This record gives sequence, structure tokens and C-alpha cells, in this order.
Amino acid sequence: MSDYGNDWDYDGEFNEKDEELDENRSEGTKLEEKNEDFNPNKNVEDPSTEYEDFDPNEEVEELFAERIKDEMEETRIDGEKSIKGVQEIKDYIKNLDWENIAKDWTVTYRPKFGDHRIILLNPSQDCSQDNPLYTHKKWLDQIYNNKELQLTDQKIAEICGVQKTTIGRWRKRHDISTKEGNKRSINKMGYVRLSLPIEYQHPELKPHRGSSYYRLEHSVVMEDYLSKISDTESLEKFSLTAEELKEKFLVEGKYLKLGCQVHHINYIHHDNRLANLYPFKTDADHKKAINSLSECFRDLVKLDQICFKDGKYYLNEDFDYRDLKSSEIKEILKQEPVNPYEDINLVKEECKNINWDEISNDWTIKYRPYGYIPYRTISLDPYSDCSEQNPLYRHKAWVERLVHEENFNLTDSRLGEVCGITRAKMVYWRERKHNIYTRSESWGFGRFQYQRSGKIGIKVPDDYDNPFAKKQKGKMYEHRYVMERHLTENPELEQSKKFLTDGKYLKSECSIHHINVDPTDNKLKNLWVCENEKEHQSIQSSLLTFVDELLKSELISFENGEYKIKVKNENISYY
Repeated sequence: MSDYGNDWDYDGEFNEKDEELDENRSEGTKLEEKNEDFNPNKNVEDPSTEYEDFDPNEEVEELFAERIKDEMEETRIDGEKSIKGVQEIKDYIKNLDWENIAKDWTVTYRPKFGDHRIILLNPSQDCSQDNPLYTHKKWLDQIYNNKELQLTDQKIAEICGVQKTTIGRWRKRHDISTKEGNKRSINKMGYVRLSLPIEYQHPELKPHRGSSYYRLEHSVVMEDYLSKISDTESLEKFSLTAEELKEKFLVEGKYLKLGCQVHHINYIHHDNRLANLYPFKTDADHKKAINSLSECFRDLVKLDQICFKDGKYYLNEDFDYRDLKSSEIKEILKQEPVNPYEDINLVKEECKNINWDEISNDWTIKYRPYGYIPYRTISLDPYSDCSEQNPLYRHKAWVERLVHEENFNLTDSRLGEVCGITRAKMVYWRERKHNIYTRSESWGFGRFQYQRSGKIGIKVPDDYDNPFAKKQKGKMYEHRYVMERHLTENPELEQSKKFLTDGKYLKSECSIHHINVDPTDNKLKNLWVCENEKEHQSIQSSLLTFVDELLKSELISFENGEYKIKVKNENISYY
């Protein structure tokens, strides 16, 4: 049920197994792929139970989870605050009218390692080892089912100084049934969990111990809503008829399919109001919503609506980006220009328009199409397409001109497409035959992008002695290298003394945070070094605490499964 992801990946020592390398991407390659997961993403299993419909991408957001825990620890089942303090509860219990509740306060009791004996209990005193009031049926039934106290087995155990299982065992002995409210609990992530009766009968779930179903409350709320939705409301909210909507999300017309995700719009996991929930058919659809929030954060940081200082984010309450003109906002958020030569056919046509006569006077080469045919001299035509009869990739001047053409941004794969040959063959002719290197290779680096996280990796030179990069065949994240060089060149900084090994290399446990949440933006001003991954996760998850306030103040909106920021009366959509 993770509502967040993207740059939330572990960012310590480089691990080649964590990423799928795309070595076709050189420095000249346009890095335009969307990062998969805001996520970032460290997937952590939720420890609550294997029977719940948990999202496999659930992440532990420590700061957020702590806030939820503080808010929910002592609440009523209906959400209202109950009597909280243990001593306050004890005083309340002692002052009940016990004389009218029960006339006989004697019980047969056997203390641990002792013999059975009859003892007289005193309900006007605290429960203790010498006064085990929970052994009296009337006392336990009265406080367990007291609507004002709303006590659970755990709370009663705390009051009595015993284990929770002890209270549960005595309730069963006294034939005190589990109350309905005790079937609702909060898990570590702050989600509300329900224990539903066996009559629930979800066809894709198995009952827990054959007697009940564990289900997250927001899933049950969404099931109930979708099963009863009218055509009018369905068309208005989802552009689907009620029948189509049920077919998309429900099993047997009333149970939410297990692959579906229910998103908490304001990221408050126990807020299961229908207005705060939105269904997604697949995890991929859910991630699009998460990524759109990532884009909102990125833009709000660029607009200075969200500021970052000394390792903390905060909302700029003295500024409202909506007061800016639409043109000003768009100028600040202006993206890198789209490569006009993305279409390889345009590259081929543009190649023919280059003045090749100025580049080389000799377009003859020695050519042998097959191994058993002797070499022969042929004349190439640079104003025609590269082909088997016109193998321009064999001419050094032609290849060199295209490799260093910034507008084309040709990788070996794309250059191979231009020539009608494989990437491997193109690399062979470029490097081994012509001794031509790309711009990044001439600087000593191979630069590539990871498909999953969108982060940039580099292949450092052989003489760069970073011990952690050497373990990974010379590969490391670019943002780590940028920060590492900065700290090494400024040894007087406190961070340099704290985070460097031997005064040269970033410690493996350190993580680098991208301030504007863009994993491809590795400018030094966009990077912040964290002592460890726990600190990094805390910084990232702190952004989630702003979502509710941003929605209420209408600085962002959530429409049709997507977060957006507003430019005057216009929404900026990311998908």
C-alpha cells in the first residue's frame, strides 16, 4: 500500500545488482526516461500479517510512521479520544459501583508455582499479584466491555501487570466474547486493519485460522463504494459505466481484486474517508500517481514554495507561487528541449545535408564484404544513406563527424541504426578501427542511466582508486562522485572531515539526497550528503507530511488519479 516511492532508493555503496545497466547511454545521450519509482525504492515487508492485502512495494517511511503512531496509539474505535493515562484508568475503575455489580468477590486462585487457594479480591484497589482482579468474571467483563474506557486486552494487561495472552486466556475461561471493536487495529505503517467474519467470503483470500479474514479498512471501504455506485456517479468520476467499473475492479461484483491498489490521497494512512481514497487497477497505474506527486515536489522546490535548509524541508509560508504570472512559472519550470532528431530517419536526412567535401577530400576505402573475397577499393558517397553497398561507417572522417555532432546525440546503438549494423559492430569500427572516442570517454568516464531508478551511473577511470568503485568494476553513481570530488577539494569543510575515508573517498554508509527529487540532476547545489540511509529516508519521507496541507491550501490538486500544480487557472499535468 505504499503511497510513495522514486528517489527513495538506497543510495550507499554502489551495487551493480541493484540496477539494470543501460550502457548504450553515453554522455551525449539524451536522458529523458521517466524514473520508475519515487521510491524509492527499498521494498520492506510489512510485519503485520501474511493474510492482509498488502502492496508488495510497501516502504517504511519512518518519520511518517512515527507521526501516525503518535496520533493513533490511544484512540477510540470510532476515532474519538478515550481516557488515556494508565493511572487515570485505574482510578476510574476503582471508583465504579462494584458493590452493585457483584456481591461475591472470592475466587479460587493458584499463583505461579503455588497451590489452589480461595482469596478475597478488593475491586476498590489496584489489580496486582496479590489482588488478581482479572480472575473475577464480573470485574473483567465490566472493564472489557465498558464503552467509555474502550479497553483492549493489551491495555487491560498493562493495567494488571500481566501479559496480553493472560487476559485473553481468562476472557475465554470466563466466556467473555471478543467485542466487535477489538477487531480493528493499526499496523506499523499506520493502516487500519479489520478482522472480518467468515461470512465475508472473498474468493481470492483465505480465512485466518478458518474463522475470519484480515483486510485493510480502506480496501473494504472502496469495495462497498464500488459495489453500490450508480451509473451517473461512475461516469462523472471514472468515465466508465457502473458495470464497466465493477468489471475493472471487483470480483463477483462486490470484492476488490487483489491486484488493485487503493491510494490515500493525503498520505494519512488511517484517514479512510471515501473522499480521501482512489482506486487503481494495477501497481503500475498507482506508481504513475506517485510519480506525479514526485513531479509536483520537484516543481514546488524549483519555485521555492518548498525550501530546503540544513537537511530539512519546510513550506515557504511567505510566498505563493500562484501569484506569479503563468509565463514566469513556465519559464522557471522549463524543461530541457526535446531532441529534434529523436527519429533516426531525420538523422539520416540531415547527414546528407552536411558539407562532406570540407571534411574529407578522399572518400575511397579498401573494402572486402566477405572473408573469401579479396580486398578492393571502392568510392563512398557521403550524400547517400549508409548501406551494404555504401559502408560509410568504414570511413573515419564520416564516423568522427557524427559521433561529435551534439545535435544528433548518437549513441553506438543509434549510430548502428543509421548504418544498418549492430551496436557491437559499430563499437568495433569506432573504437578499434578508427580509434574514435565519445565525449564522455575522452573525459575518462562512461556515463549511463539506470532504467529502474532513473539515476546516472559512471564508469570511472582505472587510475581512480575509490575502493568501493573498484568492487563494482569501476562503476559508481554520478551524484556520489560529484559530492566526493567537492568534499575532497575542500578539506576544511566539516562535512569533509566527517564523511570522507582517508580524506578522499565518500564513506560507503553515506547517502546522497537529491534536493529537488530529480535523480538526473547532479549539480552540486542539488545534492545533500546524509550520514546514513536512515537519515536519508527521514529527509525524503518528511516531504509526505506536506501533502495534506498542500491539498487543503490548493497548492496542488488530485484529479483523475494524478497530482497537479496550478498555473493560474490551468493545471500542469505530468502524464
